[in-house]
Amino acid sequence: MQDMEDEELVVHLYKSLRGRRCPIVMDDMWDTEIRDAVRRSFPDDGNGSRVLLTTRISVVAEYANSCSSYHMRFLSEENSWNLLCRKVFGEGACPLELEEIGKEISQKCGGLPLSVVVIGGLLSKASRTQEYWRSVGNNLNAVATEVDVRYLAFTCAWQLPPSISKLQNLETLVYHKWKSQQCPLLPRDIWVMPKLRHLWVTPSCFLDHAQLLPNDSFLLENLQTLSEVRNFKCSSDIIKRIPNLRKLKISYDVSLFESWSSYQLENLITLHKLETLTLRTENSCHITDVAYPEKLAFPLQLRKLTLSGLRLPWRNLNIIGALPNLEVLKLQRNACQGPEWRPIEGEFCQLKFLLLEGLDIVQWRADDSYFPCLQT
Repeated sequence: MQDMEDEELVVHLYKSLRGRRCPIVMDDMWDTEIRDAVRRSFPDDGNGSRVLLTTRISVVAEYANSCSSYHMRFLSEENSWNLLCRKVFGEGACPLELEEIGKEISQKCGGLPLSVVVIGGLLSKASRTQEYWRSVGNNLNAVATEVDVRYLAFTCAWQLPPSISKLQNLETLVYHKWKSQQCPLLPRDIWVMPKLRHLWVTPSCFLDHAQLLPNDSFLLENLQTLSEVRNFKCSSDIIKRIPNLRKLKISYDVSLFESWSSYQLENLITLHKLETLTLRTENSCHITDVAYPEKLAFPLQLRKLTLSGLRLPWRNLNIIGALPNLEVLKLQRNACQGPEWRPIEGEFCQLKFLLLEGLDIVQWRADDSYFPCLQT
């Protein structure tokens, strides 16, 4: 199943669930698009199946439109200590000489069950001495480097530390920054995490690539998902460091704008494995004198494209219409401007889904021979 394409997985899961009554758990969802993609796999048989969704992000919970959401609280100090004891000693009791140090460790986990479980797993396999436990307590921030962490998701109010790069086996990183008006900055050290496959950040973040030199050998060869980076400069030097990217989400804050040419969006065409792309602008409704990006080029393998706030003339969509594999196109919030769209026959030959939302279009001139595969 690991070698299947996304659509193949959707079909496989749909067939496996069809006609069966079962509970489905969608654990730790961090993005509404992922939730929608997975939900397509669930048959609507009306047979009483139920879906339980967990998330650390309130926007995802609200998007699920559930009337029975339950907000979890952080663990109390007592519950954190009890969980740590169960993880380390099972049904046994903590030795008295380790109790004081152990409670300090559990308190430093900040009420996060995942932190308690990870640290407890480490302590359960190590020497049960005061010296070792004290070293863990004194170096709790570095303990994760001793664990084979492959998936890490957390919500915090601080910047991601450069030491994250010490997690050399990390494959999926989900980072949600809250209680801050400042856009987070992903450290330069991200570029030296060779096994990283999926990087999800909310809200959008800046990726520190300003200090990268042309002769640097940094290469994220395994990176498949990068979402969501702000004001991302698609220079050829940066693009070549992410050659196997399949999903990319970029936002551009026009209040911090340079010019479209400085972001070199035409280099996106060299991401030969890219299948899903989102390009959007922020604060564009307040600043109207920003020109549209004239140099746009997309890879031929692109299957899903979402544009928002770019203010493209409708005539520029001929670049998109020529994409031979495009199946989903979403044009939202002034993605295009002008009262009339006249597509050309022979374009959008594989398009199945088209969304026009928040646009000033008045007339869409096309006949039955246009968009031959359009379903929705």
